[in-house]
Amino acid sequence: MKIAIIGAGAIGSLLGGFFKKAGYDATLIDNSVERSHIVSKQGLFISGVSGDHHVMIPSTTKSDFHGNFDLIFVCVKAYDTEQAVRKNMSLIGPNTTMITLQNGLGNIETIIEIIGPEKVLAGTTTMGAFQEKPGYIHHAGLGETVIGEISGKITSRLEIIAGILNDSNIACSISANIYQLLWSKVIVNAGINAMTSLLHVKNGVIVEIEETQWIMYEVVKEAIQTARACGIDLDTDLMLKKVEDVARRTSQNRSSMLTDVINKKRTEIDFINGAIVREAKKHDITVPFNEMLHKLVKALEKTYYCQELL
Repeated sequence: MKIAIIGAGAIGSLLGGFFKKAGYDATLIDNSVERSHIVSKQGLFISGVSGDHHVMIPSTTKSDFHGNFDLIFVCVKAYDTEQAVRKNMSLIGPNTTMITLQNGLGNIETIIEIIGPEKVLAGTTTMGAFQEKPGYIHHAGLGETVIGEISGKITSRLEIIAGILNDSNIACSISANIYQLLWSKVIVNAGINAMTSLLHVKNGVIVEIEETQWIMYEVVKEAIQTARACGIDLDTDLMLKKVEDVARRTSQNRSSMLTDVINKKRTEIDFINGAIVREAKKHDITVPFNEMLHKLVKALEKTYYCQELL
């Protein structure tokens, strides 16, 4: 089984390391020449809740790398999806399955438009991880990975891929309602990521402080209302509990959005709270908490270098 991971950030590297450690033929496809060189030379060092591991894994930045991989996991930032898939078309063979484990709404549609629906699976993961430095990944939360067919069918390839993930110590289950799954993940991220990036705190802090927990609940309730207007049926109490559980389970994790802010990089806010705002407007729903968080993070991005003058 040949597996490629497009996007060698924290989650992509963690997946690649686990696949390789389990004996699968895994390769990281990176956009950073420096990081790819470091990993190719010294391997990946993984620490945290899954223990300490050192894994040697191939890493490349070459877009003409021909592999005809069986599985390709897309783990890039949402705003890089189209470019990353188009750049790596040479990895795709006649029997390749591509799986997105990204944050935000719209990724699955972007990938389908490029390679067609028959090769695409969607998925989400609540595993927590961050990159301490190139080649060093801290696994901060176990979480759950769920995958599903666009059609909602339970197929043999789903079962095979879920087996590979579980065999690699990546807890995985199968969903027959992938769009509910995607919305659920977006709502989790909407409730946690923006506030952690604005306050510079780890995930667990959000549910330990009365004020931030209250804001989280309001953000989630707005998002659930929007999801229902889009035809996605979510139970409010269960969803509120899920977001809180994820925050507690990944309490020591820095959200990917906080990591982006620390590194003064563009965040995925447009594809998380911003996506909720866009969908809400289509249905004449007001979502003031999501809109405020979206605008605050956008403002933060625009003032990265102003802060250095203080």
